[in-house]
Amino acid sequence: MTNSEFVRISVPEVGFGKKNLLNGQLELLKLAQSFHRFRVLRDEELILKVTLKNYLEEASKEIDRLERFLPRAEYKEKKEDEGDDEDRKKKLSLEEEIAKVRAKLSKLQEEI
Repeated sequence: MTNSEFVRISVPEVGFGKKNLLNGQLELLKLAQSFHRFRVLRDEELILKVTLKNYLEEASKEIDRLERFLPRAEYKEKKEDEGDDEDRKKKLSLEEEIAKVRAKLSKLQEEI
């Protein structure tokens, strides 16, 4: 036979053990509750994703239908040369203004 050994547990130790056991149970129940909420949210997320996908497919089909029925607009692209000419004219006019101001400054300095 096995030798049995008995250990006496004091009242504070019993209270401490029960308290730790109940805290562990509480934590497990909270964890189960959190996991349940997580599952509910994941299910809602899946439903929302499927709904969004369906809306996007409908919108895409509607856009395709509109592109077939609506007339196409024709537009011409602006040539780069035209833009460069305008920029050159602006630069020249600025350069001309700078030259005029410098001429006035030099004229004033000669008078002084």
